[in-house]
Amino acid sequence: MKIIVLQHIKIEDPGYIKDLMIKDGVELTTIELDEGQKIPSDLSKFDAMFCMGGPMDTWMEKDFPWLIEEKKAINEFVVFLKKPYLGFCLGCQLLGEVTGGKVVKSKNPEIGMLN
Repeated sequence: MKIIVLQHIKIEDPGYIKDLMIKDGVELTTIELDEGQKIPSDLSKFDAMFCMGGPMDTWMEKDFPWLIEEKKAINEFVVFLKKPYLGFCLGCQLLGEVTGGKVVKSKNPEIGMLN
């Protein structure tokens, strides 16, 4: 199995899940978007996509221009290729936005599980 991981910041990687997948023979391709790495144009070669969290918001395309291409890639992977997708935090928000949902700023800050 081949999984592409879209990563927004070094400290927000798949963590121990990554270790378990590697142990089970899963081939991971991590794209470090904040480091300028590009998402491959042919996403059909991947069986699933993980999209990690990050400190940015879905609407911060001016500060993080790679969000534009990332949203296109997520849309292609989920809507057109109909392949499995797992989003964590920002990754889940990006999925919601590209499939027609609306992501808005919360009235109260949310960091982890505080309430």
